[in-house]
Amino acid sequence: MPSTRPGDGRSVCKTASRAYPQDMSLETFYQFQKELTRTDLRELDVVALTADVTGDEGEALPEGAEGTIVDICGDGDAFVVEFNDLGSALATLPAERLRLIERAAL
Repeated sequence: MPSTRPGDGRSVCKTASRAYPQDMSLETFYQFQKELTRTDLRELDVVALTADVTGDEGEALPEGAEGTIVDICGDGDAFVVEFNDLGSALATLPAERLRLIERAAL
């Protein structure tokens, strides 16, 4: 996957988020989360790693590490995530390696 830096001015493919009611059951929420597709992730969403991965410059990034999506490659084929707690490491990852933690404000 290509390595990229945030803020390079490239246009990216984004989609609007799906809203969900705050009073839904936990079971329904988990079902809703399972239905999210890779294109539902967008810039500035906070995500967590679903597995140990290697960063763009060879850093070891552990499962569960949280970062912020800073760029979207192609049509949502991969996401550039910055991990500030790990020395501002960058990793370009497919959606399958990411779990949404917090949706970015519009």
